[in-house]
Amino acid sequence: MVALVLVVLIIFHVARPMYVGDSVPEVVALRTCYDQWCDRLGLRVLPNKSNQGRDPCGNFYLRVCYEWNVGHENTGFVGGVIDSAYGYTRDRIYRSQMPAVVRNDLDHFVVFLRVCLEDAHFQAPLSEWIALIRYELRHDFLVKPHWNWSRMVRAVIKKSLVDGLQTIVGVRVGRQERSQKAGLFLFVDGCLLSLLSVKTNQTRVVASLLAEIIDELPEFRDRMDVVAAVIRMSLAISRERKYVVKRQAYCSELASFTTGVGAATWVNEINRHVPADMRLADDCMMMVYERISRSRLFNLLEEQSTEARALYINLLMVGQVLRFRYGLVASAQPKLRVCMQASRGAFRHLWVRLMMDVVHLHVQVRYLEELFENIKQGIVADLERRGGSNVTKLAVVALVNKTQLRNMSRASVADEAVYRGPHLAVGYRLPQYFLQTLAFQTKRSVNFLVDDESLADDEEMTSLRPVYIQRDLTISVPFFFLFRPLFIVFHEEQYHNFATVGVLLAVQLIEEANRRSLLDMNAANKSATCRVERYLKTVGTGGDQPASPRPSSVLFTWEVAVNVALRSMEKYVQRNMSPMEKLKYMAQLRRIFFERFCMLSCALPPVPNISNMQRCLLPLMNMPEFADAYSCSSGSNMFPSERCGEM
Repeated sequence: MVALVLVVLIIFHVARPMYVGDSVPEVVALRTCYDQWCDRLGLRVLPNKSNQGRDPCGNFYLRVCYEWNVGHENTGFVGGVIDSAYGYTRDRIYRSQMPAVVRNDLDHFVVFLRVCLEDAHFQAPLSEWIALIRYELRHDFLVKPHWNWSRMVRAVIKKSLVDGLQTIVGVRVGRQERSQKAGLFLFVDGCLLSLLSVKTNQTRVVASLLAEIIDELPEFRDRMDVVAAVIRMSLAISRERKYVVKRQAYCSELASFTTGVGAATWVNEINRHVPADMRLADDCMMMVYERISRSRLFNLLEEQSTEARALYINLLMVGQVLRFRYGLVASAQPKLRVCMQASRGAFRHLWVRLMMDVVHLHVQVRYLEELFENIKQGIVADLERRGGSNVTKLAVVALVNKTQLRNMSRASVADEAVYRGPHLAVGYRLPQYFLQTLAFQTKRSVNFLVDDESLADDEEMTSLRPVYIQRDLTISVPFFFLFRPLFIVFHEEQYHNFATVGVLLAVQLIEEANRRSLLDMNAANKSATCRVERYLKTVGTGGDQPASPRPSSVLFTWEVAVNVALRSMEKYVQRNMSPMEKLKYMAQLRRIFFERFCMLSCALPPVPNISNMQRCLLPLMNMPEFADAYSCSSGSNMFPSERCGEM
């Protein structure tokens, strides 16, 4: 009997999995990781009723840091570790009033991984712990204990692509549906730079993929460090392969990542770590500024807060970043092209951040109020410089003074220091198809990102091209709005999201129509001249001055765009709201739409011979929806200043 027991013990010892560490560091040595992790999440200062008043961070440490390193022969403890991390982060989210932490639970766990990976004591059992997850999740490709972190990441990427996973970032979409398997993909978040070791010459394509993941990291500092490292490694790999380093290209890449952050910050960060012969010169910084300073309003923001400046820069850069990102796809290797193109989400992270900035007004509404006041002052100053009759000045100044930025968010923020608008929760509970198509439908539908060759077999994307209909002078953008908005934020009303979608669509249609001359300019002149004459009569300058073809065409383009955007937005609402919701929200929806349309019209590049106020008001003059939204008569004799009186 004793011999039998000994044989069983020997067999068990020999068959014991190789991934359990035989020696572990002292628990006390892990205190650094524990302190950093708890400081990141603020677990010390928040009550936690689930542990009877004990230190929640101490509990977290014992359950995660200690058990991770000490390990158990029973692989089931991995699930307990992850569940414990989720439990504590959920407890903090539910009991906290800070919207910044209303995120996917796993994002907090990713922070924990990133912090702990910096601790030397965690490096020894790292591959064993990875193997534990692989074993626990029962994935079938071979994992050996001696694999290093970089090789493990490459293996995960390869496996994901083979299994048909359309995008690495898309893994996050399924986390709430398959939370028990979420640990598998923590490597992708924990070691982003290892992606660059993939054997491909398309280093910038890999960097673009990285950017999608980077922008989902919880901390801005992490994001900036990783992006800077990505570009540094991209430059280094190019030099190692004896490629000619085109600084112009990397300056463009740098500008694409520069969303709301000073260009000097990025240039200096990169130059600190690259060899002297590869440092980016000051002219690169100027290139970045040239890409974002397309309007005189940018100068008004130089002395403003980072939050207000970031919002405006994001609005100006969204189209440029998209052109840069999608331009990489055509020359990418086949698998990477499939990975990026099939997801139709190469700019989803920027879209979401832009929505958060516009809809949630970044850090408190007062920053946007400050921005809006600058816009109004700029309009008045522009009017003074251009001259004109006193009647014109008085009419416009009175209208500007009446214009108010409505409070578009009800979120209450207890601690502004930790409130980060771009990092609020994103709704992952939406259909997978929607997550893959929403962003690219917006941009590709206006036909400046469509590549005929790459889309030859994509009937759905081909059908998104705009169709100009001569009969009713509209641009038809089929198959655009299908589902509810992706950007679901804390205590936010739906109609704000809808309105923002409509406005951004309108702006893109305007830019595309102007660039491609899609419109019948004869019809444009005929239609818009009437509106220009009516406006001139309204402001007291008389109707004898003929409108030049250029302003008429521009105004007509705006009129078409705002009509198309409004119709598309209303169709979107009809599909996603109940009759009672439509009755309750439609007027508010239109009002928000018109306000934002007017506000964005002031932020776009100026047009010769036409003021921003004219460009905003004239397209709205004959729209009954505009009159209904502000409860005023829709009669043809209604002055635009009166029509806008309640804005």
